[in-house]
Amino acid sequence: MPDQGVLVIGGGIGGLATAFRLAEADVPVCLLEAAPRVGGVIETVEGDGWLFEFGPNTITTAEPSLLALIHDAGLDDEILTADGIGARRYIVRDGRPVPVPMSPMSLLGSPLLTLRGKLRAAAEPFVPRRRAAPGDEESVANFVRRRLGPEVLEYAVGPFISP
Repeated sequence: MPDQGVLVIGGGIGGLATAFRLAEADVPVCLLEAAPRVGGVIETVEGDGWLFEFGPNTITTAEPSLLALIHDAGLDDEILTADGIGARRYIVRDGRPVPVPMSPMSLLGSPLLTLRGKLRAAAEPFVPRRRAAPGDEESVANFVRRRLGPEVLEYAVGPFISP
């Protein structure tokens, strides 16, 4: 029987890693991606003297399988370690960078949320529990939107989770 190939659908980091490992094992692989480029949500864009990173902004290098993948792909020299200057993160709100609050209390004092958004988040203890059928899972986005409101999702949680 001839070797069967594998079709990998999606050229995000998971699809790319899967296709890489299959090709490394001499398995015929075809990767399909609907977007004009691979990488999924991971993208770097330069503009107006700024470097914008989209997608995950950190990885844990304590994970041996991730380090092995980086090494096997020949990307050891591409790893950048964060220095102190990169510790401060910003989220763009209304066209302006706003420092990311580092605690719930600093979020309430931050211009990242409007007064309405802050009041909606503060009402969280009064939001009733979700009644769900067994096996009915709720996404992180839906949970945050329901419990804390759309502003917290868009500006405080959304930038740190995949769409």
